[in-house]
Amino acid sequence: SGTVRSSEDGTVLSGVSVLVKGSTTGTQTDENGVFRLDAVPNAVLVFSSLGFESLEIKTGNQLSFTISLTPANQKMDEVVVV
Repeated sequence: SGTVRSSEDGTVLSGVSVLVKGSTTGTQTDENGVFRLDAVPNAVLVFSSLGFESLEIKTGNQLSFTISLTPANQKMDEVVVV
């Protein structure tokens, strides 16, 4: 379990995908940025969200995490207005 925040301003991030790498086990953070997930020791958790760089964390024997995701600096080459 744990909380996911933005590394830029510390705000909690809701809707972040949290997956156990190499499996179909996963969840999303709630409106408070909190996630809960059953994983075996030494699993690798993958955190991803639109507009942020993905992050992989090896759990080891740790049970609680505070994760900071870095905003992705994406520049758009073109804008199309319909």
